[in-house]
Order: sequence, then structure tokens, then C-alpha cells
Amino acid sequence: MERGELHSDATRLLLEQYIVPLLAKNADVLVLGCTHYPRIIDLIRSVAGPEVTIIDPAQAVAKELRRRLEEQELLATAPSDAGLRAWSTAQPERLQEMMALVGVGDVDVRGF
Repeated sequence: MERGELHSDATRLLLEQYIVPLLAKNADVLVLGCTHYPRIIDLIRSVAGPEVTIIDPAQAVAKELRRRLEEQELLATAPSDAGLRAWSTAQPERLQEMMALVGVGDVDVRGF
């Protein structure tokens, strides 16, 4: 995933290595536990099959974050002129590519 291989054979094989053993133990629900996983949810569904329920908690997490920011009076009340900024301990240009791949193109990416 970190290489942008959202629909590659390698990604599918990796998913199969993790999901098939769960299915063999009669798992019928998968909960996405990483920010990357919604980007490959269709691939996860194709490996898991239609009988498996997939839960994506992203909306619940975002709602809880908003609640906590409001509670601490940290929620921005107006759009920021600063834009979106991200930092990377690895290769900033690679993170820039990944952000564009997931639909976030206008990001100021910096390295540490």
C-alpha cells in the first residue's frame, strides 16, 4: 500500500495471506483498522467474498475527533490560509505522490 499499489497482484496476494486464514476460522465480519484500508475496500471485498461484512469506522472516528476538538475548543472556526501540510520521516516526494494518488493533491509535504 505504501508504494501506491492499490490494485496490484502483490496487494491482492498480501490480502489473501491475511484474510483467507480468518475466513477458514469462520470470520464473518472484518473491521478496517488502518487509514489505508478504505482505499482498497473493493479489493478486500473481492477477497473476503459477499458473505463477509466489512466495517469501516472512519466516519465514527472523524465524528469523535470533531467532538473532542470542540470539547477542548480546538476546532477551527474558519478556513485556514495555511493549507494542508504533512511531514515525512522518509521521502517527502514519495508522500506527495501518495497524497495525489488518494485525491489530496495540494499538500505542502516536508521532510524531517
